[in-house]
Amino acid sequence: MLVDAFGHTTTEDIAPAVEVTNSLGRKFGAEVIHIPSPGFAPSAEVAENFLSSRSVSTTLDRARSADVLIVAVGIVGKESLLVTAGYVDPSTMTALVEAGAVGEVFGRYFDAEGREVMPDTLHPISLTLDDLRNARRVIAAAGGAEKEAAVRGALSAGIVDELAIDDSLARALVD
Repeated sequence: MLVDAFGHTTTEDIAPAVEVTNSLGRKFGAEVIHIPSPGFAPSAEVAENFLSSRSVSTTLDRARSADVLIVAVGIVGKESLLVTAGYVDPSTMTALVEAGAVGEVFGRYFDAEGREVMPDTLHPISLTLDDLRNARRVIAAAGGAEKEAAVRGALSAGIVDELAIDDSLARALVD
């Protein structure tokens, strides 16, 4: 079974992320479960309603009990997929950068020391950083030297056990 642990409403930019999960499910003959919600709720109250709904909470519980979680580490700034796809507006991203955010996983932002940096305007429907810290095994997939700060932050946050990275990111991390 594959559980996608971050809500999705499909946009042209995010559709490939959903399709990756679906493709892996087909390849391995696994059932795929997506969180039936948007990636971000418009308010804390709406987020709580989603998170407490049976379908979302059950899906997140299944993700929490997984043997392995595979996550993507995202960057901050105007080139972030969450900005280019329209999930995070540029002014919120500017505030995140100014607050010291260096990366994100599942829409949860963190600084170089691994501390959560979440503005009051973002309400992701996903696993939390604490969920990742408490997971049995978390493998982070990342590519490109531009993700160095984000990957270092994720490692400092204690939310990643193993890395699957390309050579340019490996060189950036070692240098």
